[in-house]
Amino acid sequence: MFFIAAYSLSLIVFTVMIVFAGMTVVRLRHTSATYNARLLPFAYYSLSSWILGAFQCVILISSSFSSLPGEFRLATGLWLALMQNVLWAAAVLSLHSKQFSRISQTLSIFIVFPTVVVLAFPTYRIAVLTSETFTYIDAILAATIFIIFAVSLMRWHLSKVFAGAFLAHGYSQWIWRSLWFTPWTETNRAILLAFPLWRIALLVIWIRLISAMLEKAQRSYQVVVKDIGRLGLPTPLNTINVMISSTVSDLAQERDAAESAICALHLKIFRAEQLGSLSLSTREMCKIMAEQCDLFILIIGERYGRIIESEGISVVEFEYEVARSQNPEKILVYVKEGVNREPRLEAFLKRVQDFEHGYFTSLFTPEDLYEKIQRDIARWLTSYAKQKQR
Repeated sequence: MFFIAAYSLSLIVFTVMIVFAGMTVVRLRHTSATYNARLLPFAYYSLSSWILGAFQCVILISSSFSSLPGEFRLATGLWLALMQNVLWAAAVLSLHSKQFSRISQTLSIFIVFPTVVVLAFPTYRIAVLTSETFTYIDAILAATIFIIFAVSLMRWHLSKVFAGAFLAHGYSQWIWRSLWFTPWTETNRAILLAFPLWRIALLVIWIRLISAMLEKAQRSYQVVVKDIGRLGLPTPLNTINVMISSTVSDLAQERDAAESAICALHLKIFRAEQLGSLSLSTREMCKIMAEQCDLFILIIGERYGRIIESEGISVVEFEYEVARSQNPEKILVYVKEGVNREPRLEAFLKRVQDFEHGYFTSLFTPEDLYEKIQRDIARWLTSYAKQKQR
């Protein structure tokens, strides 16, 4: 009875904390100071995993009354554990490159497959879920997911406690897996009690992690806003035009991040794919935007892009040359790390980074582009304000 009471109390606490976690995710969703294209999918996927964890506790409590068949308890418990790992895999992948982010969206679809196995094929579900092959796959999957996650947290300079806790969670999955193979009365009491307590502790750490991400983004944004406020610009910010120039298909999320950073500062944005239908040619419109923008944001990724036959260069390079000829001081350049660039793009990048006549470029990852653009714009606005005041 003691363990039933302890589990029931733990379930209540866990449920309340999940509600609080959901409120934290809502705060993340509505902040203008966060690059939501990857943080939000991470938050949603991982929150869904915690909800499934609550269902696991329900199954364990219900099984103590022996009202559930042993096979149902075993199959459901193992299936819920697998689904949590799948959701965590989708969450962790969504934080990384565009390719992984796309995989994370596809990965969640595969939840349907084991669901069909569990519900439609009761004869085979126990054999599949308890097989040695499945056990190894599940253990390797869990360890790999949380190793990647822990390394990512260290790379983003977040608390080592966060990284260590999730790393330990990845390597402890086999311990919690044993709960489903033995009856309640025969399970080691320490493991039985540690299961809900560990989940609660990890959920607390997860909530603190999401809050840390939110606070870091908000703090960065507030510093930038204060810096801009001290400039005393003679013109409203919404009259300053900022153009985003990059290839579209391979840098869609990076363009979204740049747009979010620019719009949060109340600057006016030029983004070609949002212009709609116009009576001008694409070449003429790109030329006008590059000439009329006050600030030109060049983002370089993997692809050189579409070639303009009459010019012999890509659209992006054409826009860059137009902007540079109009005002070489209005260009900021961002170069994506860890990608294989096409030869022509590599040659273009070398010209952009030329020691004497090029620009000092900023390397970025998808996670820090938002913050870097905002800080650089604040610095650029300092020189812009001085020019306007002359």
